[in-house]
Amino acid sequence: MHKKKKGLYGFSALILPMLLLIGFFALRGYVPFGHKTIVQGDAYRQYIQLFGYLKDVLAGKSALSYSLSKGLGGENIGVFSYYLASPFNLLVVFFQKSQLISFYTLLVILKLGLASLTMYIYLTKRFEKLNSLYATLLGIGFSLSQYGIAQSRSIMWLDGMYMMPLMMLGVYQSVHQRKPYLLAISTGLSIIFNWYVGAINCLFSIGVAAFELLALLADHEGIKAFFKGWLNYIFAMAVGVILSCVLFYPTYLAMTTSSRSTFDFSYFASVMRSNMLSVIPYYRIGTISTAKDVSLYSGALALLGTLGIIYSRNIKLSKKIISILFMALILLCLYYQPLYMVFSLFVNPESFWCRFSYIGTASLTMLSGLYFSERNTDETPLMIGAFVFVIAFLILLRYFHMPWDVYALMTAGIILVEAIILDVMNFQMYVPVLKIVTCLAVMAELLMNINGIYQVQNTPDARIYQNYVTQGLKQIAAIQKQDHSFYRISQTNGMEVVRNNLNSFYDDAYLMNYRSLNSYVSTQNSHTLSFLNALGYKNEVDRMSIVNSSILAADSLLGAKYIMSKTPSKGLKKTSIPGYNGRTVYENPYVFPQAFTYKKAEVLRYDGNPFRYTNSLFSMIYGKKITLYKELKTETKKQGKSYTYTVHLPKEDHYAIYGKILAPHYMNATLNVNGNYETDYMVWLAPHMFPIPYNKHDKTASVTMTYEKEDETKAEYYALDLHVLKKVQKALQKRAPAKLSIINTKITAQVEGKIGEKLYIGVPADANLTLYINGKKTKKEKCEEAMISVPLQEGKNNIVITARVRGLKKGLLMSAIGVMILLIYTYIMRRLQRREARA
Repeated sequence: MHKKKKGLYGFSALILPMLLLIGFFALRGYVPFGHKTIVQGDAYRQYIQLFGYLKDVLAGKSALSYSLSKGLGGENIGVFSYYLASPFNLLVVFFQKSQLISFYTLLVILKLGLASLTMYIYLTKRFEKLNSLYATLLGIGFSLSQYGIAQSRSIMWLDGMYMMPLMMLGVYQSVHQRKPYLLAISTGLSIIFNWYVGAINCLFSIGVAAFELLALLADHEGIKAFFKGWLNYIFAMAVGVILSCVLFYPTYLAMTTSSRSTFDFSYFASVMRSNMLSVIPYYRIGTISTAKDVSLYSGALALLGTLGIIYSRNIKLSKKIISILFMALILLCLYYQPLYMVFSLFVNPESFWCRFSYIGTASLTMLSGLYFSERNTDETPLMIGAFVFVIAFLILLRYFHMPWDVYALMTAGIILVEAIILDVMNFQMYVPVLKIVTCLAVMAELLMNINGIYQVQNTPDARIYQNYVTQGLKQIAAIQKQDHSFYRISQTNGMEVVRNNLNSFYDDAYLMNYRSLNSYVSTQNSHTLSFLNALGYKNEVDRMSIVNSSILAADSLLGAKYIMSKTPSKGLKKTSIPGYNGRTVYENPYVFPQAFTYKKAEVLRYDGNPFRYTNSLFSMIYGKKITLYKELKTETKKQGKSYTYTVHLPKEDHYAIYGKILAPHYMNATLNVNGNYETDYMVWLAPHMFPIPYNKHDKTASVTMTYEKEDETKAEYYALDLHVLKKVQKALQKRAPAKLSIINTKITAQVEGKIGEKLYIGVPADANLTLYINGKKTKKEKCEEAMISVPLQEGKNNIVITARVRGLKKGLLMSAIGVMILLIYTYIMRRLQRREARA
């Protein structure tokens, strides 16, 4: 009967947070009950698109090893391990691409429900005297905490929430029971499901281990037990990391060539990020963490239990000190800059704060479990701590210039009411009724927390996404039906305009399974980004290349045969392919073959001028010096906070005109380009190069830049000679290989070569590509440190390039070794136990 009762509480811990979320979504009109969506921010512009890619991988239409949808193409295991490795993501096979917002919502519900269940399991196993009702309510509070709701926009981090309690229980079993199995397995799985939060969980486990080891000493277990527990913890963690190597080792190798593979130690100043007292007023219903301050809100119950430890009559002084020191350490991790950077994995987070604050809510929940497991009828009333906290809470709200609004007053009231209920219940008065009242109070405050957080977040209309995807898939299908050759498709407009013609929706190629010029992910190839930047497509903080117009020379080299755009561009031809999402499909008549021979191969120097760089690059591949871009005469007039540039146009009409204005820092500017269009400039997501439309008989064009911040500027205006571009195209077409096939995981080509010649292939030369010439493995070279360059042999060259997941076999072997270590450990321990039993 006792087991059945516990099972019922466990089921309640799983199902109640899910029902609360479903009920809230239904009442407020969120998907699937309405058109609002919790999918916003990067989830809206990245994650749901990547789910579309995963759906194609599972259907055999895309690959994990290498994807031509990742920018120009690239090793993709890092994208999978960071965004897509959660086992819940396999459910994507049951959803259409137009239904991915519903899929995302389901993932949030499932993961937060599981986080509640695993916390319940931890609390009941770790604190055996803890009432199951408290364990259930604390688990629900943990899952529907500020972090759980606010970070539902970062779906892959929620895997850390439901794995952490299992690791905490594993730490306890390793230290106290000499059982490393749960910690090793849960650590390995946590890293596999998402290495980022897996690493955070590993760091947090050190603090939990310290707590448990000091608890051993407090229980007079002795120094020998302390060191045994410490060694067992280290052993379990080491085995856990080894178990994860099947995915973590390939990910590590991929990260060594990633644009974010370097650590930034400049943020390690020994300072406090904010006043640590701000954690009190930020413990408020509906409050979201900021860049400096952290909200650990996870319900009144977790707070009351943690405060209760301080003045409890039943908890030993040594355990009180350990608990206070532990919580102080966690607060330092959240507020002390060096420790904050360690938990941020040495990269300064610029958004989604605080990415690891769930270690704080987990700590409050753990300490509350300790308190309520030791609480007796003679316990000091919780009302004392509640009253002191509420007074401090209200005073500090004013001190930190935060309002006494409805949510603040509700927070104060609920803390006091729940303290009174728990105190009365502790005297064994009206227990059945008060249990129900407690449950209702906890559910009410958590529901208000859900409402408060989602209320301040942007809620896009799901119908916009659904219509965009439905129409976008039709447009891509129409292009691919008409043309079966290898080409890239560039789009200059995303699903939505961020502001004034700027775009951050760069993952449509992942979603709709086509080859593009750019993508927006955190694991880009730095060389590819630099190459695109040199050609004119700005590298935006190593996450993406800004492509919101067509740079014809770059597009031609990169194989962008089709451009989907809402506006025409000089040199492009309108096709008969139907328009969707307000975009017309244009064809680039100057597109180069994506493989051709060339002789000279030197690394060119990019000096910040994409026009000169392109002239040098095209001269190299053409075989002799050519002038593709010609500098134009310009006159500059400054008036107030604006520059007006008068650009003198060529007399002939076979030119496309481009400009670029340089400054050391963002000027928060706006460009008016020849009266044709306006765009923000020198801000986040703004391009460097911009096209200048003009009419056939215009002699000049005008560009006006109005800015907010003064800085030194240098303007450059060039004309792209379309006749020269056509000349280069024709020359390269003659040097194209007889046969060429490019797919995600394999490139094949047949070409007649001469000693000293090289074959350029328009695919990035990532480290996971292996080159074979006439069946013999050959070291591949790079053109401009980015694209594939094949050194040709005399005569016939049968070229095969294959993609693989680097380190997969070694990682699998290491994981197998981890399993063997656990099995051997189990065998040895059983032998020892039998020997002890005989003795």
